[in-house]
Amino acid sequence: MNAKLLQFRVTNFRSIKESGWIDTNALTCMVGTNESGKTNMLIALWKLNPANNEAIDPLIDYPRKSYVDYAGTKGGEVFISADFELIEADSIGLSAILNFHKALLKVVRVSRKYNGTFTYEFPLSKLDALPGSEIQDCLKEFHLKFNKSDLSSKEEEETMGNINKFLIKLIAEVETKQSFSKAEVLEIEDKLDIFLVDNYKRKININTFFTDNLKPVFKKLQGVFEDNGIRCSPDCVKIIKAALPTFVYYSDYGNLDSEIYLPHVIQNIERTDLGERERAKVRSLKVLFEFVRLSPAEILDLGKESSSASITETDIEVEKDKKKKREILLQSASNKLTDQFKSWWKQGNYRFRFQADGNHFRIWVSDELRTEEIELEGRRRAAMVLQFLFSFPC
Repeated sequence: MNAKLLQFRVTNFRSIKESGWIDTNALTCMVGTNESGKTNMLIALWKLNPANNEAIDPLIDYPRKSYVDYAGTKGGEVFISADFELIEADSIGLSAILNFHKALLKVVRVSRKYNGTFTYEFPLSKLDALPGSEIQDCLKEFHLKFNKSDLSSKEEEETMGNINKFLIKLIAEVETKQSFSKAEVLEIEDKLDIFLVDNYKRKININTFFTDNLKPVFKKLQGVFEDNGIRCSPDCVKIIKAALPTFVYYSDYGNLDSEIYLPHVIQNIERTDLGERERAKVRSLKVLFEFVRLSPAEILDLGKESSSASITETDIEVEKDKKKKREILLQSASNKLTDQFKSWWKQGNYRFRFQADGNHFRIWVSDELRTEEIELEGRRRAAMVLQFLFSFPC
């Protein structure tokens, strides 16, 4: 996840018809009156690439007044678009695949439709100017290749020295400029051509080296000033998807209760018809159980007691062993959470204990100052930290 969000735009999502492009910085504050659409804007951005794989729900997300049209569109409308700045390594990787200059591939626009599909575009179809560093890097790289080539064994020392002096002088000139227009890039290429014609017109090895190593570079540089219909290939999509950040809807906490009814947890984890609040709560519990490596179904099963009047001694022993196993699992999970919590939160030495009693699962908390155990919600700070951490996937 190396890409940086630059701007985003929400279209026909819940109460929002058209947001226009919204710039984002290191810290972005969204201000507006109640019910003005701030939350819906953030939810749309969240659903571009949600950390918890949150589904798009047309019944909730599609504009209510236009829902009658949804059957006809089949979810083919884009509701969120965002521009991301890629790191140089990813731009170079895309450039190698698409054969366009990396400057055109620095920004990618990712859009998502109601049917869940994505589109990928490169909004910088052409540039008005290239950063001076781009030209400098190209000439420096060529200069390095020239000195490492086998030309020194084929050409006179004076010839190699003169070419080196020319390249060093040209690089120094380039370093004085912040940016280059198309005409200025062509001017640099002309200087190289004139230098060769005036001094080494008959030097086949030198002309071949310059042609093979500089002409393709300048062709790609000049291409950034022209309109390009760059299409994203499947290999490019892999690079982009790996670079994209995932989004978390920050207020989407699933409250953790100190007493949990295990049959409901087991049932709700499998349900797909829960509301947002209940889904958040179930997700938090699911992450908690997965983190401490407990299975709600197993804990429930290990605690079952036989109601049969004809229970045998063997049955009693089996039941006793199952309860012993449950206690060991709970103790181990309690220790795991206690130890890990110390690395998450330094303000208070909290200790957690899981308890299972029939269908009920309880979370108890104590600390070194208040050694008596109380329910999780009684330790407000510990509960808040847990709710935050377990609201997101492991």
